[in-house]
Amino acid sequence: AEGATTGATAAEGATTGASAAKGATTSASAAKGATTGASAAKGATTGATAAGGATTGASAAKGATTDASAAGRYPVVVSRRAAAAALAAYAALLAAAFALPDDSGLVATAATFYRAGALVFGGGHVVLPLLAAALVPGRVGEDAFLAGYGAAQAMPGPLFAFAAYLGASTPARALGAAVATAALFAPGLLLVVGVLPFWGRMRRGERAAAALRGVDAAVVGLLLAAWLAALRACSKF
Repeated sequence: AEGATTGATAAEGATTGASAAKGATTSASAAKGATTGASAAKGATTGATAAGGATTGASAAKGATTDASAAGRYPVVVSRRAAAAALAAYAALLAAAFALPDDSGLVATAATFYRAGALVFGGGHVVLPLLAAALVPGRVGEDAFLAGYGAAQAMPGPLFAFAAYLGASTPARALGAAVATAALFAPGLLLVVGVLPFWGRMRRGERAAAALRGVDAAVVGLLLAAWLAALRACSKF
């Protein structure tokens, strides 16, 4: 009987040990599950952080693209005050160019070329009749004018560079070339600076778009007229 009791006690102890072992296994599994959950939570946090970084990078890239597009369309920023000053300078110099007497001095040379640069419309060849009427035959001979025109056609660059040759043909020589070139280019540069802040709004208007289409047609006519005038001048030789 005592042995049976001892056996029962041992069996009960074994059962208790098995239960304890099972509890330990369960605890270990729970701990492992908690660790796995923590790892998953950490991974989710990392993924969310990466997604946020990717979104931020995409937004930055989009902003950079927008900035690049804006810089490509309007690479030069001109304030309205600077634009108004450029337009005022353009008008004042044009009024002075018409008011000055037409002689052979440097000031008269600057006035002649500034008038031609301000009134030209359509392209480089359109300035030829204006310059010929102002310089030939008083300051530059007709043969020298046509020879310079041929040389300017053979050289690369804008036809307005012809002004350097004509200025050098005056008694001022090199200084006359510099003054004539600067005076011929100045009106266009002043107008570009003066109109640039308003150009985007102007070109979006329906009236401005219609006016630009008319300007394109007028340019063709002016270039044809300048070409015919050059042909008439060459036919005299």
